[in-house]
Amino acid sequence: MAARVPPLAGRPPFATDEPDNIYQDREAPRRRVQQSNQQNNTARDSTYQAYVVFHRALVWHFRDVDV
Repeated sequence: MAARVPPLAGRPPFATDEPDNIYQDREAPRRRVQQSNQQNNTARDSTYQAYVVFHRALVWHFRDVDV
């Protein structure tokens, strides 16, 4: 018989065929601590700045074109 995995939501408010010990709390998974990476934020900011400069140049270049 395969090992039973407890449900994600915990114990249901109704009767089930599962044994009660399957709903007991197990060791909670550890959450990762997000480490701030200034280089990553700087890269994203500089990419956005390059986009803004390009977009402004494009708009300026086609400012007299009628669509």
